[in-house]
Amino acid sequence: MAHIDAPFSARLRGQHRQIDSSFLDSSRTGLLHLLYDLEEKRYVAGWPAIARELQRIGRQPPASYNSSSVAAEKQAKANAEAALASLKWEKAYDFCERLYSHLSQDVGHWVDNDDFGITTPKSDVQKYISGELERIFLEEGLAFEFSEGLVRRRGRKHTVDQTTRAQVVLGDNRLAGARKHYEKAL
Repeated sequence: MAHIDAPFSARLRGQHRQIDSSFLDSSRTGLLHLLYDLEEKRYVAGWPAIARELQRIGRQPPASYNSSSVAAEKQAKANAEAALASLKWEKAYDFCERLYSHLSQDVGHWVDNDDFGITTPKSDVQKYISGELERIFLEEGLAFEFSEGLVRRRGRKHTVDQTTRAQVVLGDNRLAGARKHYEKAL
């Protein structure tokens, strides 16, 4: 996977300030925007599949959706949004992994009613999902990264703890020069 540079907001904030043990509401909103994008591109099977997976991860009762009903599609979208909003933080990360591994699909069209022509293979869909999830994690300052289909802690926990402590000490205005040098080293 290509390296994704941190967006301006994350660079401005400093990458040493990472959010741990949480999946912020704004992170959920970013993920919801990604789900809309994936559904529109047909990179996932649709809102019923997304809703059922979120319900499964959140241990909510599954809902059945009539695939030919517009009302059922709208209900699935509403259920997906509600299920995502109610997930515990660690389950939201589980969903990101399942989105990559389980919900991603080949994109194409039927040719002559018996042959499926692939226009975007699942591997390309997964690269796209991985890159977008990593961008969300960076934008939100989350202490995790998304690579190779898995959510992982950035760096070693001990290292993250020690650098965070050093940042507190370097917060003194009299140490602005040292802080600037330290942030560059990070």
